[in-house]
This record gives sequence, structure tokens and C-alpha cells, in this order.
Amino acid sequence: MFRHSKSKLGFFCSGQLDDKQKIINFTIVDSGITIKTNINRYFEDLKKDNKKILDFSKFNELNGYDAIKWALENGNSTTGKGGFGLNLLQELILKSGGRLEIISNDGYFYINNGIIREQKLDYDFEGTIVSIGLSTDINRLCIIKGDNNDKN
Repeated sequence: MFRHSKSKLGFFCSGQLDDKQKIINFTIVDSGITIKTNINRYFEDLKKDNKKILDFSKFNELNGYDAIKWALENGNSTTGKGGFGLNLLQELILKSGGRLEIISNDGYFYINNGIIREQKLDYDFEGTIVSIGLSTDINRLCIIKGDNNDKN
């Protein structure tokens, strides 16, 4: 997250273990550039540098929730490598029945027990919030194998 946000303040993290409900909740917040800004800058740079052959004639600036959806797709990366971190997290959340909320700029994405919601917000949050809830119940243990190509 820090690699993408370029936040001068870093990021803030808070967590809580709920033994009764067997859930660990944690939230990461940064005040850096948003997912929307990062992705739109990436596409603008690609257009200027013509590094990749892409059809930019259909490209319009992404809003916040479309940018989050793009970032969640396997293989999509603004660093040119990787592109599986958020996708892997989303897969883990879906398979384990967990919770994931992402707020970045005017985008909102939410998964809870397999139910997915996404929307464009009526306001801008200048930063990114990622909130995760994972079951600690051994019966809900889920192992996801990631892509080993990203060694960073």
C-alpha cells in the first residue's frame, strides 16, 4: 500500500481481535495519492511514453470505484510487475467469508460474507482506507497460493 500511495506521513494501522466472534479486524489508512489518481496517472504515462500497445481511444479517466475494480483484477498493476495483491486479498476474503472495505477518493468497494457492493461516493476522501475482517475459526481456515513472480 505504501509503495502506491507515496504518502509523506506513511500509513496508520489499527487492529482488534474479537475472541467471542472469532474475528480479527484491522484497518490501514494513508493520506497519499488515491487509487484513482495513481491509476489515471499510470494510463496517462503509458499514453505519453507509448511503452505498451494499447487502444487508448476508448480510455476515459476512471472514477474512484472503477479504479478500485481495475486494481482488484488479477494482473493489473501500476508498477509494471505483480498485480495480484488486491486480487489475492479479494479471493481470500471471498473464500473465507470475510469482510473487505476499500474507500479511496470517490470510490467505495465492500465484500462481506460473499456479498459485493460498490458505488461512487458523493464526496472525495483524499487517501485510501482498507479495512479487513478475517475469521480466526480454524474451521474457516483458507489457504490461497499467490503468484511468486513479484519478489519485492
